[in-house]
Amino acid sequence: MAPTPPIPAGSRQPPATVRSDDNPTGARVDRRADNYFPMAVGDRWTYERTAGAGSSTRTVTVRIVGGSSAGTVGWLETDPVDGEDAVDYRRTAEGLEVVRPFTGGLSSAAAQLVGDPLEYADPFYAVGSVRRVLRQGSYGQDADGDGVHEGFSFELTQTFVGFEDYRLGARTVQAARLRTVYRVVVLYSKPLASGAYPPDYVFTGTDETWWGPGIGLLRSDRRFEDSTRGTIEPAYTLRLVQGTVDGQAIEISDVVTRRVEVQHNALVFDARRGLYYASVPGSAVATGNRMATIDPATGTVTHSLPVGSEPNAMAIAADGASIYVGLDGSGEVVRLALPGFAEMGRVRLPSSSFYGQFTAETLAASPTDADVFAVALARTSVSPKHGGVALVRAMQLQPRQTQEHTGSNLIVFGPDGQAVYGYNNESTEFGLRRIEVLADGLAERQVINFGGGFYQRSLDRVGTRLLVGNRVARTPGLELDGQVSAGTGCRFAEPGRILCLDNAFGSAPRLLVADLASYVLLDTLSLPTSAGVDFGTLVPGPAGTVAIRTGTSHPAYTWATGVLLVSSPRLQ
Repeated sequence: MAPTPPIPAGSRQPPATVRSDDNPTGARVDRRADNYFPMAVGDRWTYERTAGAGSSTRTVTVRIVGGSSAGTVGWLETDPVDGEDAVDYRRTAEGLEVVRPFTGGLSSAAAQLVGDPLEYADPFYAVGSVRRVLRQGSYGQDADGDGVHEGFSFELTQTFVGFEDYRLGARTVQAARLRTVYRVVVLYSKPLASGAYPPDYVFTGTDETWWGPGIGLLRSDRRFEDSTRGTIEPAYTLRLVQGTVDGQAIEISDVVTRRVEVQHNALVFDARRGLYYASVPGSAVATGNRMATIDPATGTVTHSLPVGSEPNAMAIAADGASIYVGLDGSGEVVRLALPGFAEMGRVRLPSSSFYGQFTAETLAASPTDADVFAVALARTSVSPKHGGVALVRAMQLQPRQTQEHTGSNLIVFGPDGQAVYGYNNESTEFGLRRIEVLADGLAERQVINFGGGFYQRSLDRVGTRLLVGNRVARTPGLELDGQVSAGTGCRFAEPGRILCLDNAFGSAPRLLVADLASYVLLDTLSLPTSAGVDFGTLVPGPAGTVAIRTGTSHPAYTWATGVLLVSSPRLQ
């Protein structure tokens, strides 16, 4: 036997070999009969993979196949970008052992030292308990050329967070939630010129998982980083879409859509009563010139008695007791009591000898006075159609209004009711405007080129922030505050979310969820490809629900033939 070569002066020897499993004490939670970790050959699952930074969604599949050795099965995960990743598992009385998890990524000596650690304890240990697996010793290779094998350690730390209700479409299951951290360290042995040792190489993987009884992996939040490259790839999430376990298909969706056929010109949400209101044009057979009420929970539609000729733009008064509705057929705005739509009064809009009767393109109700609203006027059969912005108090048109031609097609009140903000969506000026509320009407005080583009259908406000398309401005100065990286027709939604529609030509439509504080995309929800949302407008509703107007043949048109109701806990 050849003598062991001497350790060069100053070189660091690998640590002593340690193989330890530090398991919690006390009674274990035996839920094996519920089969939280199905692993039969032929089981398969499909997941939606999304990244927190807003990268495009892709589909990942997992199949259970025969293992590479007796008594094992293979977890074969296929990603269209990252390719295939195969890991073998062995089921024991303690749970699921992962078989030589680092065979392809570590030296053979290190992989042998790690062995087959227990990855998922089954039965579970007590809720809140933490177990640790530690392997350390020689890496079995000389990486830095000093004749000494590097040191190495592997640590698996797993916390059983507990059982949680997990929403799967229309049902809720009791999911087992585990937090697992994997840490691999390589300790370099050769000292630097200073006498200090180089920083250790550290790889850390974090996997927060939810497992369903008889279903398997429901969701996995993953993050990988190392000491040389930092974040190896952005954190991402796998969410179960469908699966087959023990030969039984599991159709799973946490996005519920409901198509409502209702021809309408505009759509608003009544937060007090939890209902949508749609203004129905006169051309709708048997229901024309009425208000439609849509229950977002069921999709049920009811209609009022006729309210006037060609109802269109709407705004709910500050006290929630009435709604203002523009009547395009008569050039009036009518005030209707809620919820029965009884008429409370009406006002005729301006007209001119050249353009004829003006109509209401958009309405905005004051947030501080239920008797005050603003109206963006529209001239018929002319482009640009903008006819100025007028103020109405107690159903009396105020004499002072803003200019015609280039102005505010979309309008919304500021938080204190002392200003109206408007956006020009029909000429390349694309101006965002601040309009002062006066005793006798309105006066434009500020305009900036905001660049939101043509055909924007909504100007939204929450607090001091305005939202046009996917761009956000701050009031009162109108400075740009940020923007969502993708999507159109964005709207503020509660709590703390921005919702946008992503309907790029040639791709399936998606609903985007962004964070209100940072404007970073958090999630994407796939929508039915046959839903007709090519030119849809979003109208947020009750928590976890949004309505998308559908069937519009051109983004410049206001009328639509239907509403797609989308509900998901991921919208909250």
